[in-house]
Amino acid sequence: MEAWDCGVIIPDQRNSMPLWFQTFTFVLPKKEGICIKQFLYRRFTFTQKHVRTNVPLDFRVDRDLSRLAVHLKYSPKIISDPEILLPQIEKCMESYRPPEYRLTQEEIKKYHHLMNFVTLSVDKNGEYIGCAHRHSPEQIIFLSEGGSSYGFLPVAASAGDWRLVLHIHAVVVGTVDYQVAVYGLEGGESDDTIPAF
Repeated sequence: MEAWDCGVIIPDQRNSMPLWFQTFTFVLPKKEGICIKQFLYRRFTFTQKHVRTNVPLDFRVDRDLSRLAVHLKYSPKIISDPEILLPQIEKCMESYRPPEYRLTQEEIKKYHHLMNFVTLSVDKNGEYIGCAHRHSPEQIIFLSEGGSSYGFLPVAASAGDWRLVLHIHAVVVGTVDYQVAVYGLEGGESDDTIPAF
């Protein structure tokens, strides 16, 4: 199957890695001269043990393109269960604030939610391109020579060695499901041609 032909998400049966680092094969159909190639897809399940870690994801772009699109999504974003909030905030106060600067119980009760937080940075051929240090739990980041998404340098979407780095800042409780994909765009594709997860 030529890489620019059609297909669906298919779990790679040769991959025995756990779900938090599962590889998938995915190719998109050609439509009216629009060509989109997927260079990377990963799905992770992060827990509190992953907080303050970075996950590098290397991929190779095999031809020059008009732009790359990085689509990321994670959930849950917001934790609003009061049973979880109070102990988590207290734990943070003990870890990060000296006693004279800690919140009182009444001040803590004013907080109605905490957020899971995972960010992403991009490198090309060992050079830093930028970082999406934003809280939106779903983002599509475009990279091109003519202009990239906010936080990223303009960069040619050309053949070479690329790297995404996921930065896990916060997993409040339980697990965070995280998906990321990189698509190559040949030109003429609208932003809404990027597949949903």
